Amino acid sequence: MANPEFLVPVALDGSPAQAFASHRARANGIAKFYAESRPLSGINGEADENRTMTILAHLHAASSDPDFAVPGEERSLTAATKALLRLNMGDGEVGTNKDYDMALKGLMTMLYRYPALLGAEGVSHILNNLVPSGITGGHSEDIEWISDVPIVVVYPETENHLLMIESTRYLVNQKRFDEQQDGRFNNVANGLTRWLLGYMQTLARHDFLEFNSRPYQRFALHPIFNLHEFARDASIRLAAQHVLDYVMMKYAVTSSRLRRVAPFRRLQHRIDHQANERNFHFAGSGDQVTQMFAAYTGLIDPIGNPEPLHPAL
Repeated sequence: MANPEFLVPVALDGSPAQAFASHRARANGIAKFYAESRPLSGINGEADENRTMTILAHLHAASSDPDFAVPGEERSLTAATKALLRLNMGDGEVGTNKDYDMALKGLMTMLYRYPALLGAEGVSHILNNLVPSGITGGHSEDIEWISDVPIVVVYPETENHLLMIESTRYLVNQKRFDEQQDGRFNNVANGLTRWLLGYMQTLARHDFLEFNSRPYQRFALHPIFNLHEFARDASIRLAAQHVLDYVMMKYAVTSSRLRRVAPFRRLQHRIDHQANERNFHFAGSGDQVTQMFAAYTGLIDPIGNPEPLHPAL
């Protein structure tokens, strides 16, 4: 059981100013709580979203506290890179029903935010052993479509997969261009910058196609967070910021006490039954933007005081 003290409120009140001032301390506490409940000793095998997020939590905890360790285990400062080196790419296939891009979005955060903690060996392992060789260069229209066999039906790739794949391609290109100065990896010259700007403009103008498919929200938003934080092109960062600001604004005006109920959505079965793993009100995975919004603004109770956990529903 992770130490609940990591989630004790640090804000003096529930104001936006205190939420902003306490953001770093709250993020550190969340990372430590998450990491302590997920030891690194069990991390090995094919990279996936859960394993990469676990390593990320330990890296963040170690970045704020070099002595952080799960009780009875090696310090995360050294254990995190060892866990990363135990991961492999598997078949490395991305897209719908393949899903390796769910691991890639976390690996990109690792690569850019914690290179000093990973060391040269960890950085090289990500770029050379965990990123598929095809995730470089410009955007290819081929990834925008999926075909099913033996009955061939062609349909569009989902936006969350496109965002995970192409944000990873963009960030890998940045690193490859640093190493080789090869024009294939220049995101402006190969057209990837233009494609991403156009795609994010469409999201800002027309919203997400999957805007009510809540279990998929993080898959679409994590890559946009990555572009906002790690893209060197100011136009890409600004476009990502516009999309993220829009999402948070929409959540603010359509929710009440961190709850919102959309008029329709995918995965309808027993939608409001408390036993449904994606229930609107009860499930932790019911509305993932709730967690992002709460991390951004700070959690408060009904009268505006800071709270460590979600207010009672």
